[in-house]
Amino acid sequence: MTPLRTQWVKDADLVEVQRQVRLNMDFDLKREPVDPIDVEGVITAKTRPWSTIEEFDDHRDALENWKKSQRRVLKTVADLRDLEDWNTTRPGQRASGSTTQSGRPSLVNAFLKAVTRGRTGPRPMAYKRIAEFLTACGWPVSVDTVKQAKKRGKLTLGAICVLSADDLRFARVVYHESPECRLELLVAEGSTAAKVWPTREQPYSVNLSSTTSPRQRPPSKRR
Repeated sequence: MTPLRTQWVKDADLVEVQRQVRLNMDFDLKREPVDPIDVEGVITAKTRPWSTIEEFDDHRDALENWKKSQRRVLKTVADLRDLEDWNTTRPGQRASGSTTQSGRPSLVNAFLKAVTRGRTGPRPMAYKRIAEFLTACGWPVSVDTVKQAKKRGKLTLGAICVLSADDLRFARVVYHESPECRLELLVAEGSTAAKVWPTREQPYSVNLSSTTSPRQRPPSKRR
């Protein structure tokens, strides 16, 4: 029907007005999901209030930013897990001068920028060698991508505070293949990342002659 304000301001008649309304069924995180599961392809969960207003604001803001940057909606449990991972690694991506659009973890992006600037070790690495190494680690990059990493974006040392499982695996591979690499310079002192930072004595290796990604096979021990 014609709104009352429109009737008054425009002296309009009260008539039926046809409208098309789009119903938004996306879960909006106004409450914290508990034990979510998928039912017929849609996320379903019990909910409870967030502990604090700040926690509510943080999760709501993260959801809106994730939807815009990733062009996705929160429909399944997998979407929720991806949102949580994205929100956890976002500060690291900012610190590395990159974004999640690259598809690479924050530590990999930070390493890419640092190694091209000679900030990770005493010996410089050729662009081709860097590209081969990262590709063998499971994060395919071209020589052009390596060159652009040196030119674009700002690198901030000691800024990564949180590490994902892929970040930790990558750190172990780097230390195994290049023990003199100073990859720890990328991590903030006293942070959560520093507390779980691996040592240089790790059993992971990278076969640069193999086309199979290490992420697709179990780690192997070097004897």
